[in-house]
Amino acid sequence: MRTCASYKGEQIIAGLRNLKLPALLLEVGLIAALIVAFWFPDPARIQALWLLVPVLILRLLVTRRLTAEPVSALMYLVFIALAMWNVSAAPYTYGDYISGRAIMGAMVAISVTAWARTLGSLTPLVWLLLALGALVGVLGVGSAQFTSKSSQMQFLVDLMPVVRGFPGAERGFNVNEIGGALAWLAPFAAGMMIVAWRDRLTPLLRWLAVSVFALLALGLFLGQSRMAILGTVIALAGLFAVLIPQGRWRWIAFALLALFAAVQIGVVARIFTTADDAQALATRDEASFEARLRIFGSVIDILRDHPLSGVGINQLRSRPVRALYPVEGYPVGGQILPHAHNEILHMGADMGLPGIALYLAWNALALWHLWRGWRDGVPFARGVAAS
Repeated sequence: MRTCASYKGEQIIAGLRNLKLPALLLEVGLIAALIVAFWFPDPARIQALWLLVPVLILRLLVTRRLTAEPVSALMYLVFIALAMWNVSAAPYTYGDYISGRAIMGAMVAISVTAWARTLGSLTPLVWLLLALGALVGVLGVGSAQFTSKSSQMQFLVDLMPVVRGFPGAERGFNVNEIGGALAWLAPFAAGMMIVAWRDRLTPLLRWLAVSVFALLALGLFLGQSRMAILGTVIALAGLFAVLIPQGRWRWIAFALLALFAAVQIGVVARIFTTADDAQALATRDEASFEARLRIFGSVIDILRDHPLSGVGINQLRSRPVRALYPVEGYPVGGQILPHAHNEILHMGADMGLPGIALYLAWNALALWHLWRGWRDGVPFARGVAAS
């Protein structure tokens, strides 16, 4: 027979399960507080990870599960474990708090996935990603450290607002680093723009998607991260082919994309500048290409010496690593080497071959889920998956 206490306990749990929305709002608030804490580069922020305890308890009580998708969650947990092991195994590290970034990022991703299952809708997550795109777009046009490769658009750069003082990047962002974020988000905004207009969704969503895509595209064009632009153009071509129905609008979309590509080719070919400036830009581009090959070689040397751990999370640019694995043109104490210019190699520099293996497996799993969403989803879900 059940005791009175156990019966009351069951009643309480049943009551909590009827409070999905309030519990979800509380969880969103706790996750938002965690993000704000990690907004600032202070080692003490690791204490904010205690906010995850009530998050997990709430989710377990309300939904009877900790994660929405076990395999993805398992990979996040492997990533967290690998990051924590990396702190002790890698030859260079900031300290224990660096693994807090991995825990924070993984738990935010797990929570966002769980929210979709709790709400039974992708729409709130679309709004969330578009809001993130708006933030990154503002930083892309106002906080990028524009280089000489943007000189042909200087008249536009001068019109952009200046956004400085971002925590951890007070002087702005390297155009290639911010370009990588823009290249992930611009196709998503474009896809949601197409879906919102094609399916006559709410006007606010339509115009938000248009505005965010325009802002992200402008940031990409002004920053002139060439590989980011190339990847975005290819992604947009694919989106136009699968999301826009046959007819006039598809031809218009491809025509506009071809026009943008032609202008970009002209910028790369330096036809919008004087002969002297064109020669200077050609010299700069050649030096940049050669520098990337040297950077790749430096990372390969790191992997050869530290195959299981890399040099440590976020340590590629540190002075000791630069001294041991020098790259011509980036002397210790001089110009900072911002990143490996390749996500797979950078993961290897940070976390060794296990990090590369996990990163590739993670991407393969993401592609599998997107394919399932495209194959089995309703039209809106198919649009989200393609985007």
